[in-house]
Amino acid sequence: MLRTLRNVEGLMSTQSKQQAELDKIKEMRKEAEFDKHLAQTVQNLPFASECELKPTPMITQSVALMPNPYVNQLYNTQIYQQQPSMMTVEAHHKPQPQIITYEDPNQSKPEVIDLDHIASPPHSKRDTRRDGYSSSSARKRSPRKSSRERQREREKEREKERERDRERRKKYLPPFKKNHLAVVSTTLWVGHLSKLIHQDDLYGLFQPIGDIVSLNLISPRGCAFLCMNRRQDASRIMSKYQGERLQGKPMTIAWAPGQAMKDKEWKDYWEIDDGVSYIPWEKLSKDIDYDELEVGGMLDEDTMPDWLKSKCEFYRILKNFVNVHFEFFNSCTL
Repeated sequence: MLRTLRNVEGLMSTQSKQQAELDKIKEMRKEAEFDKHLAQTVQNLPFASECELKPTPMITQSVALMPNPYVNQLYNTQIYQQQPSMMTVEAHHKPQPQIITYEDPNQSKPEVIDLDHIASPPHSKRDTRRDGYSSSSARKRSPRKSSRERQREREKEREKERERDRERRKKYLPPFKKNHLAVVSTTLWVGHLSKLIHQDDLYGLFQPIGDIVSLNLISPRGCAFLCMNRRQDASRIMSKYQGERLQGKPMTIAWAPGQAMKDKEWKDYWEIDDGVSYIPWEKLSKDIDYDELEVGGMLDEDTMPDWLKSKCEFYRILKNFVNVHFEFFNSCTL
């Protein structure tokens, strides 16, 4: 009895295995027929021109040679539940789900294919350019801010230069020239004078304008060299008495270099229109007697190199110290 039951169980297990193998063969045939139909259907899709087919074990060679990459993607995706997913989905660019139906004589119901699992086609150059534009514009915001800051700094520098030029014009100083020491003249040449004029006449004429350092009248030549204490006073005399008649003759007034600036070493740097000598910094040295350069003129402190400013400041402090002690000594001896 038991042997009979065991034989029956063995026959039933064998039949179940055979039935499972038959079902598996049927499913494989259905899959092969579906693959053939799918390969023919994909050719009519809008993206068929961009696809490239690769052969699979379940389809015929004629279908495998079709140049369509999307069929290969379809075979490698989860169209059926028993096949594992081999593709990754790009989250930022998903196509809308599409339903593809077909008529199969062996199947009564249509298969539904979800194209969400299919990898999206590559971006076009236009889309890439558009995406790159948005990101690049965001990246360029910080340089724009820095450019605005640089623009503000340049504007501040220009405003400082304009303010400095206004102050220089108030003092009748010449234009600023970079990396050049300006030896500003306070000496005027007064020409076309009458040979009968006296030095006292010129003193009486120019003294009310400002302090006169020296006045050298050359009567045979009909001219005089007038050195004022301040540049402003010399400029006022030029603007006020230019062309003014003195003893029946109109005067001609122009800038003249100081005594030291007439030397061969410096005369080529003289500019008569502005009344200044622009000496390049590389021509300056610590061996030069700068006090001598100020005879008949003055050194423009704004145009001095740093080492020359320090030197002039030191001599100024030393000169004040000597003057204070000299006055103290004189007061004590009296």
